[in-house]
Amino acid sequence: MSGLGHHQDLIKSLAAGAAQPLSFLSGNYSDQAVWRGYARKKVFELLHYAPPRVNFAEEIVEEQDRGAYVLRKLWFSSSQHLRVPAYLLMPPPTRGKLPGIVCLHDHGGLFAWGKEKMVPTEADAHPALAEYKQKYYRGISIAHELAAAGFAVLAIDNFYFGERRLAGLPELDGLDMSSVEGHDRFEQVAAEREPAAALHVLQVGASRMG
Repeated sequence: MSGLGHHQDLIKSLAAGAAQPLSFLSGNYSDQAVWRGYARKKVFELLHYAPPRVNFAEEIVEEQDRGAYVLRKLWFSSSQHLRVPAYLLMPPPTRGKLPGIVCLHDHGGLFAWGKEKMVPTEADAHPALAEYKQKYYRGISIAHELAAAGFAVLAIDNFYFGERRLAGLPELDGLDMSSVEGHDRFEQVAAEREPAAALHVLQVGASRMG
């Protein structure tokens, strides 16, 4: 929290005094199912985002047989406003219904990619992504490992990352994202504008996490 300056002590004090009554470790809950019901309700309440349900209207735009699973690139609607890009990794359904996992990437930086942090793609050849995955994921594509173990895995681009990244600004026009210089410039601009994006989402009554 070093970037908080003199506010750091305030934040630490708030954290130390937080009661955290919804923590399963608080001792308030003896039954996990009961705790899960309360916690799930509170999480969705605090997300401040509950758009009406829509038809997913999924569109598969690419498909590859990778042996242990079929990799599908697709788009689907998550709300009336948003089309979300994703990879779906589907192993052979040898045991009836497959267990499913939504595999979300980190928010720690590297805005040019999202789902590619989880899935092995040709983007791994870019030195920035290769270095990032090696540093933060030990070089492992988590969605690939899960699919190879028999899980159906959906890996999406979270808001502000990957194909949902920042665009439409003059300083980003004409950037060659395949070059180190172009990529580094994009990451600089995206990092500088990230707090403003989160703030504006909050000001209209939603939340970035939501």
